[in-house]
Amino acid sequence: MKAVFITTSTDNCNPIVGGWAAHANVPPAVIRFNEASPTPDDEGMVDQLKEYAPDVVFYIGSARLPGNPRPSVLAEIRHLFPHIHICFDGADSPWWEILLQYKQARCFDLQVNIDGGSCPTADLVTLPPMDPRPYVLPDVQKIRRAGFAGFTANTYRGTVINPLIQKRLVELRHRKAGYRNSDYQEFAQWLCETRITVNTALTGTNLRRHVKGRIIEVGLAAVCVLEDGASPTKIWFKPGEEFLPWSHPTEIEYMLRNISDAEAERIGRNLQSAIREKYSARIIYGAMLAKAQEARR
Repeated sequence: MKAVFITTSTDNCNPIVGGWAAHANVPPAVIRFNEASPTPDDEGMVDQLKEYAPDVVFYIGSARLPGNPRPSVLAEIRHLFPHIHICFDGADSPWWEILLQYKQARCFDLQVNIDGGSCPTADLVTLPPMDPRPYVLPDVQKIRRAGFAGFTANTYRGTVINPLIQKRLVELRHRKAGYRNSDYQEFAQWLCETRITVNTALTGTNLRRHVKGRIIEVGLAAVCVLEDGASPTKIWFKPGEEFLPWSHPTEIEYMLRNISDAEAERIGRNLQSAIREKYSARIIYGAMLAKAQEARR
């Protein structure tokens, strides 16, 4: 099956595109647009698609930036090919009106929220279809007790994690180059060498919670995640068996000091198995395609 991904210029989309590529017979084509352009960056987009003649088109855009393709162009694409909108943060309320506007303009056959949180204007809610290939590493050893990869400055996440870093309970790793292939492989290996991580689940507005892509990443790496117990993660995975919930940040230090290595590794392996069995990229993309085909009938 030939697929085209229309994405923003950022590399955040790479693991999602890679999730398709990991199982595809034909490598996906990618059309990137400049979301920061002062006008819609969609010149020639339809002609490119006509030339490639894909079986399906996936769109990953940004929220309200001027460079997004015009709804009329997105609707024209839907007229020509099965067209699926992948939304990273649909649990966050600013996206709800955007998805509704796309629905009213008939831009897509299917709009999918991949952050695992409730989204009243999405057609399907699921988890991120992450590329598993960077996490398939031979002879990797768990050499790090606890770690966190990402940014912690000036965020709620920082107020939770920075005190743990200062007490040397958690090792911090900044992502050097986002999701570019070389750095992402190094990041994946770092995760695979880690037993425990800590996650916060607030969306960008800090008003709602969702299942971050980090949950899937650490699961692919068989890491035990200490997760906000109010997160919708508990809808998708078993608390106490596939992740360890905390109800207040003050509990995390006690958990880090008292969970045994063996228990952490057991829970990490359970999370990895759940993702492979129920939420692999192949399964998630298969569900998207089935629902989009229904909608086109």
